[in-house]
Formats: sequence, structure tokens, C-alpha cells
Amino acid sequence: MGSSFVRFPYTSRIIKECRIRQDSRLLSPPRPSFLHSNKMKLFVLFTCFSVALTSLEDLAASFEEFKSAQAKKDLDNQWQALHMAAAAACRGSTPEGGKGSWSNSVIPKKNGDKCSEQCRTTDRPNCKAEVSLTGYPGKATAYDQKVGYFYNYECDGGWNSDPRQNEVLAEEGDILESVKTPYYRFCCCAK
Repeated sequence: MGSSFVRFPYTSRIIKECRIRQDSRLLSPPRPSFLHSNKMKLFVLFTCFSVALTSLEDLAASFEEFKSAQAKKDLDNQWQALHMAAAAACRGSTPEGGKGSWSNSVIPKKNGDKCSEQCRTTDRPNCKAEVSLTGYPGKATAYDQKVGYFYNYECDGGWNSDPRQNEVLAEEGDILESVKTPYYRFCCCAK
């Protein structure tokens, strides 16, 4: 609100009334008994308009925050889907599975390292396989449509050192660009 309106009496009472009317979806401005001049009526209209405008600005800011949070959640879901696919690829690459009551793990493959070396540094020190996979966005529309590709390698191969296929070095949004990053590589580690 402009400072030229501060001199009017009842300002805080008018603002409160405007907010009450706005919250209860009443579209007309309040008509207190003290409205005796056109200047005061104009002030009330301006005040209510300012209250409504501030509410709209707050709503727009909230919507932008929501959009940003949703975009982050969408990216996180894409990465999770890739990680679940990597876990499934690791399971499929190790037909004998693991032994014991603990889980096996999947870790991103580092360029230049062998999966046998990488697994050795974790609490799941035995490498079972290295996998490289990609998938396409969208729903399949035919039974012969290719929806993804994969490779599985030996643990000591150190295969495919293309830096674009390193998840840790990738930008967060790269998951959405299948052309930019054709495959991601993972090590399959067991206890």
C-alpha cells in the first residue's frame, strides 16, 4: 500500500475486513458505517484491491515453488527407475544369485575402474557383473518395439569408458535426454 493512504483512520480495520471478505469469497468491498466520503470509499477499494493483489502474488509464488519441487521429484523418479532397472539387470546377469540373508547391491561404474575393484571397496566386495543399460521414454505401442538396450560384461573388463555413461558425472537432467546419454553403467556387487 502507498504511504499516502496511511493517514486515513481505520486502515488496519479495513485491511482485516478485506481479508475476511476475500477468505469467505465475498466479491464486494466492505461498507463500514464510517464511509462518509468518496475519498474514503476509494481508499477502501484500493486497500481491498491491494490485499487481493498480494494474495495473487503469493499464490503465483507458491505455484512456482510447487512446479520446481515437482520437477525435482520427476527427475528423482527417473533416476530411481533407472536404478531399479539396473538392479533387475544385475539380477538377470547373476543366475546363481547370492547366498545368505543380506541383499546384493548396485553401484554406478566409474570410468577407468574395473567393477571388481569398485565392489571391493564396499560392504558387498564380490563383483558378479557389470551392466550397461538404457531405455526410452513413453509407453510401448507395439510388441516388436524396442524400449531399451543392455550389455552385460565381466567384472574385470573395464569396458566402455565413454564418460557420458557415468551417472556420477552426469548432470541431474541428463536422465531425460536419451540421445545425450545413451547408456549408464553399473557394477553388481554381492557379499
